[in-house]
Amino acid sequence: MPYVQKHKINLQNKSSKFTTEASVIFKRHAVLDHGYSQQHNVVVEEELIRRVSVFHKEIERKDQSRDNVIHSAFLSIYWLVKEEVANKKFVSLLEMTDLFGLSDTKFFNHRSAGATQGMLLVLGQVIKKNDPEKSKKT
Repeated sequence: MPYVQKHKINLQNKSSKFTTEASVIFKRHAVLDHGYSQQHNVVVEEELIRRVSVFHKEIERKDQSRDNVIHSAFLSIYWLVKEEVANKKFVSLLEMTDLFGLSDTKFFNHRSAGATQGMLLVLGQVIKKNDPEKSKKT
């Protein structure tokens, strides 16, 4: 089987050292040290991620966007409150933001009436805590 080169440039330092130029001196301890280096671990991890399934990549994306999704959901429900729109429209608003590609709200699974009511209560508590004078007037 012919040799197939996968890494033409080092992604860390943008050099082609050791990827296009062959080594002329072999030192066993240098190879072992490299095997435990962070640079080697990063390249191995990138290679493994490149090989994983589509489902694993989707789970990784879900984990990375968790905070943004919750933030987007609370912004959406806050908008509904400010615009005096019925909270029954919350789910359709989330679906619309996802349709437009504004956020990964498809990962937000708390769409029941009870979850929406809980979010409204938390939002009310935050508003009351941050501006108690304004909340007393309304």
